[in-house]
Formats: sequence, structure tokens, C-alpha cells
Amino acid sequence: MDLSTSHNRSKTVITIGFSTIIVFLMVLIGLWVDTVISNERILKEIAQAQLETRQISAMRNAAYRRALALHRMSIMDDPFDQEEEERRFRLLGGEFLSNREKLFSRPMRGREKIAWDDIRETLNKGGRTQNQVLGLIMDEKLDKANKILLDEVVPTQDIFVDGISNILDLQTDQVANKIAEVTKRNQTTYWLIGLSSVVALLLFAFTIFVVRKTGKTEEALMDQGKRIRELYEVSSKPGHNLDEQISEMLKLGNRLLDLEIARVCKINPEAETNTFLHVEAPESYNISKGKIIPLGKSFCNITFSSNEAIALGDISNSDYANTKYHEFSGLESYIAAKITVYGKDFGTVNFSSRYPHEKPFTDTDKDLVKLIGSWVSLALERKFSQNALYEAKEHAEEASRTKSDFLANMSHELRTPLNAIIGYSELLIEESEETAESGVATDLRKITYSGHHLLNLINDILDLSKVEAGKMDFLPENISIHKLITEVTDSFKLTLSKNNNKLTIQFDENNDSVFVDPTRMKQSLLNLIGNAVKFTKNGTINIETKQQEREGRFWTTITVKDDGIGINKEAINKIFQPFQQASKETSIKYGGTGLGLAITHRMCQMMGGDLTVVSHKDEGSTFTIWLPNDQADSMLVDNMATAKAANS
Repeated sequence: MDLSTSHNRSKTVITIGFSTIIVFLMVLIGLWVDTVISNERILKEIAQAQLETRQISAMRNAAYRRALALHRMSIMDDPFDQEEEERRFRLLGGEFLSNREKLFSRPMRGREKIAWDDIRETLNKGGRTQNQVLGLIMDEKLDKANKILLDEVVPTQDIFVDGISNILDLQTDQVANKIAEVTKRNQTTYWLIGLSSVVALLLFAFTIFVVRKTGKTEEALMDQGKRIRELYEVSSKPGHNLDEQISEMLKLGNRLLDLEIARVCKINPEAETNTFLHVEAPESYNISKGKIIPLGKSFCNITFSSNEAIALGDISNSDYANTKYHEFSGLESYIAAKITVYGKDFGTVNFSSRYPHEKPFTDTDKDLVKLIGSWVSLALERKFSQNALYEAKEHAEEASRTKSDFLANMSHELRTPLNAIIGYSELLIEESEETAESGVATDLRKITYSGHHLLNLINDILDLSKVEAGKMDFLPENISIHKLITEVTDSFKLTLSKNNNKLTIQFDENNDSVFVDPTRMKQSLLNLIGNAVKFTKNGTINIETKQQEREGRFWTTITVKDDGIGINKEAINKIFQPFQQASKETSIKYGGTGLGLAITHRMCQMMGGDLTVVSHKDEGSTFTIWLPNDQADSMLVDNMATAKAANS
């Protein structure tokens, strides 16, 4: 039985045993609680009955004492004594009525209700006759009062007392029955509790037996848990690279297994080699990292061929004594497990010593080695992935540098002949105008226009490559927004009149200075205003500067708003990507490369700001450049430093 099976069986038995005990305890508690609740209810009923008994007794005594008070009043000569007795008579009457109201206010059933109904008329009659006698005495009609007292009050009193006595006897019987009920329930509960206690004790004894029976397994589990905690502590140490973590893990394995040598080996079945990738061993053993030994003479050959951990505590007294593995390695104890990388068999992690192990390796030891092997497998996968990512990064950076160099060289090679073409075209235009050859001049202007268009395209591609490579230089300075916008908009006067557009500008006079690269800022505005002019006809283009607060910071914003063709919702998410336009129809109708907004967006970000857009189809667009007011210098300086570092 392995450790896991033993643990599961022990856990199942203990769980069933203690669950059963808990069930019995809950049953006992339930019985006890039910008995307590029932007894409490019955005791309350007994207490209520005793209270009613006291009230009935008080009524009986009050009635009896009222009759005595009337008798004493009838024979008293002193008017003051008579008055005192009258007061006592009335107090007794109040006491009688109070107890009667309390008794009659509660619900009555059965024999008790019948008994009270039988004496209710007698009770009322006795009260009336006593009050009548009191009135006669107070009127000094003593003879008549004594006669009624003897003929009516006393007999009525006797009947009432007999009725009250019957009710008291009835309540006494009810109390006795309830006491008998409590006694019977207690006896039954004691019997059930005793039986359940015996069963629970037997189950408890059986569970203790099972716990003791599996004590060694539980001890092994605790030892395994302690080892896992130590493995976790080693694997989660901060500040170590993967090689250092593997080294620490091998050291821990040697310590926990009480062995000398720990290795991570790479197995090459085709070449029949065993390569030591990581080694932890005494220096005197001369076992170094990178050493290669024949696989056929290594115990790793056995481990690599097995899906289970291999454990040999005393090789000289095992089936492997005097074999080629034993003779070549000189090992006397060995425990190892196979490791895989990316799902394929890779090698082994093994721990060994040149001395026999003091005691045989346990299942816990095997589990420990397999756990270390799993962790080493993951660590090697991470290491290989990091190496692959580093190589991919190097290739990507090299490709980016090659692309940037190519674009820079090509832009130079293209711009030189283009500038010559544009220059000669302009000279030929002047000559054709002097010779009045208008047809030739028109063709030359088309050549000049196409040359400028191609030159702008080359410049845009070069700017984009510089931005992506972090090689765009920034020369920030404090400039006037008003002046910059005026210079830019002056260049669009002819285009505005051609499309019959109106331009309005609103400046924030209190915030005219901003710290930016004027060339890059001018280029950004040219792109935004140029788009607004191009995509708007018979409309209005508004440029506005002001201060705004966003994300807890103050910004200088330049907004370019038009009421042109607008951008649909699907296209807004891609207009800041290179070579992307709002739609194919827009590209065909208006032309363009889709680079202007991408370059402007990235340049604004590199100047510490941002570029945002709000637009709806056929309702126009609003582009906003955000430039920070605070810490602008340091942000631009940081970007410049980054660009220079990339260039170097």
C-alpha cells in the first residue's frame, strides 16, 4: 500500500468513526434538549397551577374573612371599631376581585371550566348578600343583618368553599399527573442517553484503535507536509534566478534525504550519454557540472526507463550489487525520479551517496524525489522559455534596427532624386511660363505635385520608423500656442476657400505658453487641421485652446473640431494604427496613406501627452491634443534620453 492509499483509507475510517460519534452526540444533545424543553414547559405549567392555587386560596380566605368581618361588625358597639372593620371588609373585597380577575383572564378547559361554571353563580350571590348585610349594618338594622348573615351568607359561603376545595383538588391531581409525566420522560431519556453513550464509547474506542493503527502513516504524512513546506520556502525565495533556485533545491534534497550527491541529468538515448546539468556534491568527489558519462554505466539508465521512482538504500546488498552500474559509479545508496520537459522525457533528478543509507528509503522519500523532479521540470521549462524569449527579443530588435537602417538609407536614396525631380520640374515650369507654353507647364505642375506627394509619403514612413524604434529626437522649448497655430492655419487659406470652409480660432489668453518640441507640434497640427480641411466641405472648422483637468492633473488642450464626414464607431478603434483609414471608400475618394494620425498619436504620447477623438458618422470629428502643464520638462527630457540611448 502506497502513502496516498494508506492515508485515504485512514482518513476514511477516522472520518466515518468521528462522524458517527458526532451523530450520536447530536442525538444525545437532541434528546437532552427535548427533555429539558418539555420539562421546562411542564414546570411552567406546574408553577402556573401553584400560582392559581395561591390565588384561589386567597379568594377563599378573603371570602371567609369578609364573612367574619360582617359578623364582628354586627356585634360591635364602638362606631370607630365598626368603621375600621368596614375598611378591612372593603380591602378584602378588592383582594378577592383582583384574584378573581386574574383567574378568569386565562383560558380554561375541561373539568376546570365546568367546576368554575358551577360556583360562578354562588360566587356572585355571595358577593351581593355580603354587600346587602354591610348596608343593613351601616343602617343599624342589626337584627335583619344577622338574620341574612345566618340564613344566606353563611350557607353560601359554605357552598363556595366546597366548590373552591373541589377546584383545588382538581389542580392537585393535574400537578401530580404532570410530575408523573416528567418522571417518566426523564427515565426514558436516561435510558436512551445511556444506550447512546455506550455505542458512542464503543465507536470512540474503535476509532482510537484505527488512529493508533495508522499512526506511522500519519507521521509520514506530517513529515511529508514539513518537507513540502521547506520545498515551498526554497522555491519561493526572492532574488534567485532559476539556476540558483535549482541549486538550492538540490541542497535541500540532500539534507532531507541525508545524502551527499544531488544531480540533474540530461539523458540522450540516441547518443547513449548522461550529461550533468546541475550538481551539488563535496568538492573532493570531483563531480562537476557539464560532465558527460556513458548512459549504459549509470543508474540513470534504470531511472529513465521507469515511470516510478527508483530507491536503493544499500546497493551492496541489493540485486544491483557488483553490476556495471555499481562498479562504475561507486555508489552505495541511490534514489531518483525521471523528469520531463514540455511533456517529453528529458532526464533524471537523483540523490546518492558513497555510503549505505542508515535506513531503507520510504514511500515518503520517493514522493519527495518525485515532487522535486516535478519542480525541476517546471524550472527547466521556464529557463528554456526565457532563453527562447531572449533570443526572439534579440532577433526582433535586430530586425527593427535593420528595418530602421534600411528605411533611413532608402529614404535618403529616394529623397535625393525626388528633390532633383521636383527642383528641375519647378525650373521647367518657370521656363515654360516665360515661353508661354501653358500645356507643358500644366504637365510639369502635375509632376511637381506628384513628387511632393511621394516625398511627403517617404517622410511619413521615415517618421513612423523613428517613432517605433525610439529614435525620434525631441528639442523641447517654451513656445506660444497662439503663434504656432496661426503659422499652421495660414498655410491652409487656399484649401479652405477651395472647399468653401470657414475657420474659427479661440485662444485661452491666460495659458499661451507650452513646453514642447515646436517642429513635432507643428507637424501634429498640420496633420489634424489638414484632415479637417480635407474631409469637410461647406462647413466650419474650429480650433480651441484651453486648460482642462483629467485624472487629477491639469492639461493644456488643443481641440480641432469639424463638421465633416465623421468616422463610424467601428473605425475609431483603428484610425491611430499605421496604414489604417476609416473605410475603403474614404481611401478611394480622398486618398492618403493612413500614417498621419498614427504618427501624430505616437508623437503626442512621446511628448508626455495624448491624442483623443470623438466622432460620429456624418456629424463631424473632434480631435484633442493633451499636453501636460506639470513636469513637462522632465517627461520630455526622459523621452529624449530614451531616444538617445536607443540610438547609441
